[in-house]
Amino acid sequence: MQDSKSAVVIIAHPKPGSITHSIADAFCSALQKGGIRPLIHDLYLERFNPVLEGSEIEGWPENRLSKEVATYQAELRNACGLTLIFPVWWNTYPAILSGWLQRVLTEGFAFGEGATLPGLKLRAQLLLTCGSSHSEKDHIYTDSIVSSLHYCGISDVDIQVKGDVHENLNAERRKSLMEKAYGAGIQFAENLKQG
Repeated sequence: MQDSKSAVVIIAHPKPGSITHSIADAFCSALQKGGIRPLIHDLYLERFNPVLEGSEIEGWPENRLSKEVATYQAELRNACGLTLIFPVWWNTYPAILSGWLQRVLTEGFAFGEGATLPGLKLRAQLLLTCGSSHSEKDHIYTDSIVSSLHYCGISDVDIQVKGDVHENLNAERRKSLMEKAYGAGIQFAENLKQG
């Protein structure tokens, strides 16, 4: 059964206290204020193993999953939203997030015959930062992940790319980023409540 009051939030940055983590904090605070319970997973803090093993793929038809993958899938099955918060490195998302997508959005769950995720009408929000300030090229940072989400039946994907972001930002720029992240959380909460 879908829990119209929760959203899975995945954070993919190895450094606690990073701008990515601050954005996640502001976003999740806004979700809570908007009446949505964030189910927060910091992949590095949780020491998520991003390596997809052959034995896992062999277990998909029988739904044989590791405990951690089964937990993520149960949360996604019962949530109304998914948020991915990450930096862009080398024009793509961190390897740990790629591994999460590959290990959690499995055949039979997120796509393929008998898939259950597309029927949930899950909404997604991407919040990403990059060092580049070329906003006209933002799609190069998001095309592959959005395509993956669409393939899994998640067609409603909101995207916010924050360019020219570096760890040594001045206080005014950092405050502006947090305000925008908070605003994104309020808007996403509203979108989730509207269905």
